[in-house]
Amino acid sequence: MQITLSTASTTVGRPKLTHSQVGMFVTMASFAMLFGTLLMSYLLIRSRQVNWPPIGVEPLSPMMPALSTLVLLISSGLFHASCTRLKTQKIAEAKMFWRIGTYLGAVFMVLQFFICWQWRIEGLVAGESLFASIIYTLIGVHFFHALASWLSLIWVYFKSKFWSGTSEAPSVSEAPLITTWFWHFLDAVWIVTFVLIFVG
Repeated sequence: MQITLSTASTTVGRPKLTHSQVGMFVTMASFAMLFGTLLMSYLLIRSRQVNWPPIGVEPLSPMMPALSTLVLLISSGLFHASCTRLKTQKIAEAKMFWRIGTYLGAVFMVLQFFICWQWRIEGLVAGESLFASIIYTLIGVHFFHALASWLSLIWVYFKSKFWSGTSEAPSVSEAPLITTWFWHFLDAVWIVTFVLIFVG
């Protein structure tokens, strides 16, 4: 009897993943392979060059990208805080954190666009060199995934049933949770990209 009770308590203490959560893990795994392939290609190209950046190309300034990275990290933390408040039924705080996180997500993408626009003004044009092509590809692919993720975060915010404060909080909070997971994932991908391009 004691063994049965112990097994039961272990089962209760370890909630099973829902189909949506498993689907998100599969999605993140597939995109991890995509970004992993791009980053490995970047490293391979870089390892075959005597000089990096190539002679005649100015090193990329890390200042603006560092600022955008900080904004992304803060937004990720706010989404996490929102999901935490949602689980404890602190709906007003959850909405506030989610809203600010969404604003900062927009700021991140504006900064990314401004960075690429500034590079173009300075003469770094995609397609004119291997260096420019791989840099724009890495940032561009991440940008469009971040844009899609950001739109999903907005969709979650305006779906009022997620913020109703009903007794169905564990199931209701699933959509905010899995969209936050993907934002965290893109956060991690960008940090690796930032380090390889601007620090490494």
